[in-house]
Amino acid sequence: MEFYVQKDGEESGPFDEAKLRAMLADGEVAADDSARTDPSSDWATVESVLAESEIDADQPAPSKNMGTAVAVLAFGAVAVWFFGFWDTAPPPRSSDEIFAERESLPALFLAGKLEKRITAPGDKRYFLNAESKEIYWRAMTCKNPKCPAVKDGGKPSIFINPNPAVVLHPDGTLGHYPERAAKAAEAGPIVACPECLKTRDVATESIETKEIYLSYVRPYILPETAKRLKELDNEQKSRSGSGSSTR
Repeated sequence: MEFYVQKDGEESGPFDEAKLRAMLADGEVAADDSARTDPSSDWATVESVLAESEIDADQPAPSKNMGTAVAVLAFGAVAVWFFGFWDTAPPPRSSDEIFAERESLPALFLAGKLEKRITAPGDKRYFLNAESKEIYWRAMTCKNPKCPAVKDGGKPSIFINPNPAVVLHPDGTLGHYPERAAKAAEAGPIVACPECLKTRDVATESIETKEIYLSYVRPYILPETAKRLKELDNEQKSRSGSGSSTR
């Protein structure tokens, strides 16, 4: 899948997924910058299009009976519409409304030694909890099929990659110092799976190998959020197919 990015009013691309994730990790693009997978599609955020790509990659192939099932469901839907319910259906939502819901879907955030968990809108990478005065970071997971965490049938690890540029001051406010991130990057990968790091030799790895490991690190998607994202994808496709011009 190819990605196009819009930053400061200028569009660039296409980039493959590994390159886009590398750009995100290096700060060339931000999670809330605009991105899309097709020049004719609507803009979304970099974070949301990468999450959508992850969900699409995880979907199983359709079974041989899928075509029959879809045909039966389609016939039933047409019958309901024909026999009088069509006039009660709500009007299609705009792309902006669908996008706003995507951005507000719940995501998992972790703090401390990962034992503190909060579900909050996923339109941010971190936030400061007003009560505990702790930074909660967006939960990540590893898609490396050879990750030590999944060895012998284990489950993929869930972890956080705190941004070293973000600092919690004693007065409870947050500061942002990019130079700290640059210095931390010299010591090792900022975005990485902790379990994979146990078996990696980062000092001798090629750039290509580093990019491959970086592509394995994805935002953790809650099951209910994954389900809703697919529903919103179908809603957007249905809206596009109807030829609606409402944004």
